Amino acid sequence: MSTARQTSVVTRNVSDASNPDYARRIAVVTSTAPGARSVDIQRVANDLLFRQNLGALSAYSGQNALYSGMDQLDVSVNGVDNASSPSTAIANLQQALQLYATSPSNQNLGSSVIDAAKQVVRSLNEGSKAIQDFRTQTDGQIDTAVKDLNSLLGQFQDANQAVISGTRSGTDVSDALDQRDALLKKIADYVPISTFTRGDNDMVITTGDGTTLFETIPRTVSFTPAAGYAAGAPGNTIYIDNVPVSAKAVIRPRAVSSSWPCMVEATPSRSCSRPASLPLAVVLPPLPAETGTLSI
Repeated sequence: MSTARQTSVVTRNVSDASNPDYARRIAVVTSTAPGARSVDIQRVANDLLFRQNLGALSAYSGQNALYSGMDQLDVSVNGVDNASSPSTAIANLQQALQLYATSPSNQNLGSSVIDAAKQVVRSLNEGSKAIQDFRTQTDGQIDTAVKDLNSLLGQFQDANQAVISGTRSGTDVSDALDQRDALLKKIADYVPISTFTRGDNDMVITTGDGTTLFETIPRTVSFTPAAGYAAGAPGNTIYIDNVPVSAKAVIRPRAVSSSWPCMVEATPSRSCSRPASLPLAVVLPPLPAETGTLSI
């Protein structure tokens, strides 16, 4: 019987060698009485290394979402190779003004200055609209991420209960622990987490700022996406158990600056409002907000 269990453990280790969610098992044979032996299955796992891996997964997920979002926003606002960017339009306007300054009586050069100025206004306003459309699209992604996170927390509750029940009954809980750890890695893709284990292998999950995400039962994560954004409108907040998610609970790091100009009806304004940053796996740096549209 002992030999069969040892063989079974070795076979399982070989068959699941390429499974990233599988922790290798060791069959430990102990003598309980003269001529009697028992086999205990031990799971080879490093808790400290696993917690560090969860942090790395969260950081990678945040950086990946940040890069993808900024790349998409760059193309939407500036066009390919900055062809429609405000900076290109302003440079063309400056060049037109310099040419017109050399020959103020040339009406064609004067018309070119006006056309260049209109292009500056057009690029700024189109960029403003692209930002608002992007924020609306991002809200939809956040809403999907929140639903996925709630689903994962529900699955984690089942896996955690299986670990607790097996620990209390003295049965092998290695498979349940593998499943629970796999779910933790998926949860870490959405929000940075910390964990600690209580009696009977019961686990508690908290976010980066210490907000409880799971303790015996999952906490409800909620978010209301906006149907659309007007210039200067702040973004909505994500809540965990009706508690607003703080900056420490979102995917890190997020520090990216922006110098997008503000716009008003007739003249540019240097006073800008800033919308709320976007949390969870689709985190982006605080997007600049405009206070209106520029016309000429």
